[in-house]
Amino acid sequence: MLAEDAFAGIKKMLPPPTRRAIVLADPSYEDKQDYRKVIETVKDAMRRFPTGCYAIWYPLVQRREALDLARQLHKAASGKEWIHAALNTQHPARDGIGLHGSGMVIINPPWQLFDQLKSALPWLVNVMGQDDRAGFKLEKSVA
Repeated sequence: MLAEDAFAGIKKMLPPPTRRAIVLADPSYEDKQDYRKVIETVKDAMRRFPTGCYAIWYPLVQRREALDLARQLHKAASGKEWIHAALNTQHPARDGIGLHGSGMVIINPPWQLFDQLKSALPWLVNVMGQDDRAGFKLEKSVA
């Protein structure tokens, strides 16, 4: 286990000796700058390791940076396959505070992941949904 800033530490890890790996990004996003750092880190990581699979989690919150993150990751993955999956469990809070779901952007996704998510996400909405605003979004890059 490493005790360091992951945004800086990932540079030492890529490319891996095996040339096959998945990079999971799960920042806290407590600092608004984390959104920008995620984009910069993913761009740098893809230059170092273009064939890697990158799974980037983000919170569904009422913050401009969160709403824009997936679009920026799609743009950063230009020319690569990507999947974007988001799960809303409830209506956003009236005061604008709190998490109402989660999203992931997966760059260079595993084969068949899109089809698996297509069947899993409706089930998750049914199991985890808390009100009539529960739902999901699933999209992928166009070849």
